[in-house]
Amino acid sequence: MQEIREAIELLQESAYSQSELLTYDKYWDSISVERTMLSDSFVEGKIEGKSEGINLMIINGYKAGISTEILSSMAQISNEGVTEILRNHGLI
Repeated sequence: MQEIREAIELLQESAYSQSELLTYDKYWDSISVERTMLSDSFVEGKIEGKSEGINLMIINGYKAGISTEILSSMAQISNEGVTEILRNHGLI
């Protein structure tokens, strides 16, 4: 079936003028760029969400009396990283 679809597409493309083909290519280029941007935004949002979750875990754990060493192990970041997060939130 893929071969038939490709043949139909080639046949349809041959009926277009050069200007129409250029417009058609620009359209699909813009669709490709948009999809890439959406994908990148999704990945960026996912990373940001994980970071916020780790920050909240560290802040709440510290407030609950958990040591920075344990928080470091839980968050899988360095003790210095935990200290920096706590410092940025005015907790130490």
